[in-house]
Amino acid sequence: MYRSGLCLKRRHSKALRRRLARRSSAAARRLSRKCAPSVSRCPLDKSGCGFWTSCRWATPLRLCGVLDVGSLAASLSELVRRHESLRTRFVTLDGAGVQVIDPACGFDLPVTDLSDLAPEAREAEAARLAQAEAEAPFDLARGPVFRARLLRLGAEEHVLLASMHHIVSDGWSLSVLTREVAALYEAFSRGEASSLPEPRVQYADYALWQRRWLDGETLERQLGYWRERLSGAPAALDLPTDRPRPPVASFRGGTVPVALPASLTAALGDLARGQGATLFMVLMAGFAAVLSRWSGQTDLVLG
Repeated sequence: MYRSGLCLKRRHSKALRRRLARRSSAAARRLSRKCAPSVSRCPLDKSGCGFWTSCRWATPLRLCGVLDVGSLAASLSELVRRHESLRTRFVTLDGAGVQVIDPACGFDLPVTDLSDLAPEAREAEAARLAQAEAEAPFDLARGPVFRARLLRLGAEEHVLLASMHHIVSDGWSLSVLTREVAALYEAFSRGEASSLPEPRVQYADYALWQRRWLDGETLERQLGYWRERLSGAPAALDLPTDRPRPPVASFRGGTVPVALPASLTAALGDLARGQGATLFMVLMAGFAAVLSRWSGQTDLVLG
């Protein structure tokens, strides 16, 4: 469920563009060859192991206009069929994380009708159900790792509650899935078949390819680089605090929302583009600068 692309600034040299093009093409050729055409169980990739206890994505989408519920359900079912990750369970076998790919067998889209409620009560109940869905845990061993529920607020107003575990999705893949659902719904609601091409590579292919690549000498070389890079890194950030730190950290944290003005966000975006970076990279650099100023440290470990 991934798309790829590179945006190169004009000031980048032709040699660098050619080098990146060769690397991108070579990687695409390696991944385009199916590693396991009929695999139903395979290991996770290296990063997937870190998402085992990670968070989940919950996306409420308000749908306005006449909705063909059957076509929407069929679109989600086809989405799950196309992408093995959405019908994968994650279990522990011999102490290691393993993904188990289940066969495609449709998708259940429950519908909750709230249209009989008064407008204020309807919105309040929709918000409550959305929050409950966002907080509902996933059982990775039993599945599913992708859920959806449709709230009917009126004849031409619905809210789709979609959630999935971070182990099978990220912000980039969510945008791909959203575009695919829109294309599938448009086709199915007209009585047409899907025009989307079949995915050439599934997550299991990538996981197996990466495991074969990161083996032996290659893995040791990569680990050696980061061991040297992180050698001597501080164990903690020495920030001034209002109270002394407890002898044992509880890891109980809090959230302080900060809204940036649109003008500042736009200016930061311009700065990022001017430096060939992303907005996240600029914000992370600013965060690191603030922490450095408060701690007096020039060597920081974030993440």
